[in-house]
Amino acid sequence: QIGASLKWFVKNEEDLTAMGLQVVNSWPLYQIHQERWPWQWQLLFKILGQFPYFRNTYLIVETKL
Repeated sequence: QIGASLKWFVKNEEDLTAMGLQVVNSWPLYQIHQERWPWQWQLLFKILGQFPYFRNTYLIVETKL
């Protein structure tokens, strides 16, 4: 009702630093438990991870205030 915008996601880590957060670490979700993924999927994730759109889709970012 007041016209305030709400962002549910950010494009990359630099957007977080613009909001005053310090990025400590970041990694794609699939890297957490690589042993759970068959080698074919791991290869596909490595290839797609070269493109920011796919890399940032499930990116986990550790931040500090």
